Amino acid sequence: MIKTDKQAKILIVDDDIVSGMILEGYLKHFNYYIHIVDNGITALKWAKEFRPDLILLDIMMPKISGFEVCKRLKEDKTTQDIPILFISSLSDPDSHKKATELGGKGFILKPFNENFVKAYVKLFVA
Repeated sequence: MIKTDKQAKILIVDDDIVSGMILEGYLKHFNYYIHIVDNGITALKWAKEFRPDLILLDIMMPKISGFEVCKRLKEDKTTQDIPILFISSLSDPDSHKKATELGGKGFILKPFNENFVKAYVKLFVA
């Protein structure tokens, strides 16, 4: 999804605020509007109201996991087309499989590789 006439919106969802700030630091120079939330409930509300162009979504969060957030977003007609890139320290094949089955477009491992994050994000927003 390439945006040429407006600032692309990226929602970062991670209960570890440092991870969110690292991602924001990698991406802030590209003129994206970046919003960071620290839980899945807030992410669902924000995504529905503002419809970001991309969501970077942590898997392991308290109360509601990233997998559940993704499932709910994909079930909602207003948010089902938003691309989701999972971010996690989970590197097992089952987690990657589940992320894909739920509609995730990719998987970024922690600790982050800056060039990989930038390249992956550019696939979905310009």
